[in-house]
Amino acid sequence: MPREYLSGSQITTYLNCSLHYYFRYIAERPPESFSAALAFGKAIHSALASFHESRKEGKPLPIEEVQRLFRADWAAENSVPLTFSHSDTAESLVNMGQALLAEYVNVCDFEVVEAEHHFEVPLCDLDTGELLTAKSLVGIFDLVTPHGIVELKTTKSVYDPSLFARHLQLSAYAYAYHYMQGKMPTLALVHLLKLKKPRVEITTLKRERKQLLFFLRTAQAVARGIEEEIFAPNPCWQCVGCEYGKACMEWPEIPLSNHETETVLSVHH
Repeated sequence: MPREYLSGSQITTYLNCSLHYYFRYIAERPPESFSAALAFGKAIHSALASFHESRKEGKPLPIEEVQRLFRADWAAENSVPLTFSHSDTAESLVNMGQALLAEYVNVCDFEVVEAEHHFEVPLCDLDTGELLTAKSLVGIFDLVTPHGIVELKTTKSVYDPSLFARHLQLSAYAYAYHYMQGKMPTLALVHLLKLKKPRVEITTLKRERKQLLFFLRTAQAVARGIEEEIFAPNPCWQCVGCEYGKACMEWPEIPLSNHETETVLSVHH
């Protein structure tokens, strides 16, 4: 059954490859592989969530404790076989994570209102308040400050500035914040860069009404595609290392429904 909600990452997944969306969110198919990069990002986020929460309480954790939490989270993530890129190993990522956390604590001094703040809001027309879809928008703000939202990204390079204006996840967060607070947030995108010399870079962004409209219409179109069961592969560079590569190669023999009596769309030449 289609989910009754969408997130920024789900919208992006559907647009990148709607068949990937189907396998992950509709069929809930177990992944064929687990990315070390994603596991690393989860461990970093978890450690920083604890750090932010401690700052909110006025008792910031020392960097050694933040690093210890990261090592524990990374060990838990590493309990299943992971797929590493050619330049990464379990040991190198431990060292990288500890260096990045130390750099973050030294560079970033955000005032914490909330850490790992979950939200759920309806997707509504900005003028009329009319529901654009029955699906709600859900997500997690990595960090809420008095001025807006901080989003954390572990990556090997800074996003191309030309992508910022239409970055759907950032616009999703801006829309949710605007819906809840009645004003546009300041968006701080923190890149934790996995380089030979790890460093942290902060990009501050603003969102305008037209960017929220762009996001809302995109979300509405994606919701309609999901409801109409439009799922198809998108062969591209992202196929390398895809967690559903084998299942995709078997498509369309794999039914896109739990009901065996329903037909599967196939292409006839």
